[in-house]
Amino acid sequence: APFKNNPQVLESETQTLKEDMLKSKVGDSLQYLFEKLGLDINVVNSVTDSNGKPIDQIAAADIANRLIEVTKEGQDISIITEEASHFIVEVLKSQGHPLYDSMRRVDES
Repeated sequence: APFKNNPQVLESETQTLKEDMLKSKVGDSLQYLFEKLGLDINVVNSVTDSNGKPIDQIAAADIANRLIEVTKEGQDISIITEEASHFIVEVLKSQGHPLYDSMRRVDES
């Protein structure tokens, strides 16, 4: 479910995170992925559910709004990469890509 507009977005931390991502090869690749898929990322005090209630997670992907929310604790490149992977899976699924079917079969076994 999409996030409700989270009023807890930390603008300066979000900008710093985006700048820091460009300083690593993985972060640079993620930035490229974000641009190609039209994704954005926000640093927030707490991740929220679709009703705007805080949830006990340090990061979450909002597929419908093409947004990743991370807390200060979630500003790790491995966490951001994991959240971005949800978007890749959705693209594969929407295109009926054989890789998606293969991943689904592995997941079911």
